[in-house]
Amino acid sequence: MNLTLKTYLNSFRFKEIFGEILLIDLIYFGIITTLFSITLNFFQNKFSVLTGGKTPEQVQQLLASATPEQLLPFLSQLKFYLILFLIVITLLSLIAFFSYSFSQSMIWHKLLAKKPFRHWRWNLLNLALIIPILLYTLAALILKFITGYLFKKIATLNPAFYLQNSGYLDAILTLLNGMVTFLLVLLGLIIILLAYFSFTEKNLVWVSIGDSFHLLKEHWNKIWKLL
Repeated sequence: MNLTLKTYLNSFRFKEIFGEILLIDLIYFGIITTLFSITLNFFQNKFSVLTGGKTPEQVQQLLASATPEQLLPFLSQLKFYLILFLIVITLLSLIAFFSYSFSQSMIWHKLLAKKPFRHWRWNLLNLALIIPILLYTLAALILKFITGYLFKKIATLNPAFYLQNSGYLDAILTLLNGMVTFLLVLLGLIIILLAYFSFTEKNLVWVSIGDSFHLLKEHWNKIWKLL
C-alpha cells in the first residue's frame, strides 16, 4: 500500500492521546458555547420584557406614536442594556480567544510531547495569524470566483444543450463549486495547523508562520493526495 495512504489510514486508529485531546476540545467548546448561550438568552429575555413581547414592527409603531416624555424611560433602559450587552459580549469574546489559545497550547504540546512553554505566546501567534488568514481568504475568494466563472463558461459552451439539461448541469456546477470551497477551506486549515506545529517546535511567531508555507511546499506531494 502507498506509504502516504497507509499513514493516513493509520491516523484513524484510536490512541489514548486522542481521548485527551478530544476532552480538552470538548471542555473548551462546551464552556464557551454555554457562556454565550446563557448570555444571549439573558439579554433576549430582558429585551422581551422591556418591549412587552412586542415585535420590532410594533415597537417601531409605538416609538412613532409615543411622546418624548413617554419614550424617555424606555430609551434609557434600552440604552443601558445595549451598552451592557456590548460590554459582556466583548469580554466573552476575549475570554474565548485567550482560552482557545491556551487549549491549543495544551493540545500541541501533548501531540509533540513537548514541555509546555509560555502559554501566553500562543495569543501572539493567533493574533499574528489574522494577517495571513485574511490574505489567504482574499486569494481563495478570487480563485473561487475564477473557477466558478470557468465552470459556468464550460457548461454554457453549447447554449441549446445547457437549456435542455439546465437542472443537471446546475447541480453539477453546485457540486464543483462546493468541492472548490471545501478544498480551499481545508487547505487553509492545514496551513494554520502547520503554523501550530512549527510554533510548538520553535516558539517563534513570525518564523512559524513563514515555516508553515515552507512545510506546505516541502510536503505538497503528500498533502495534495490527502486533500
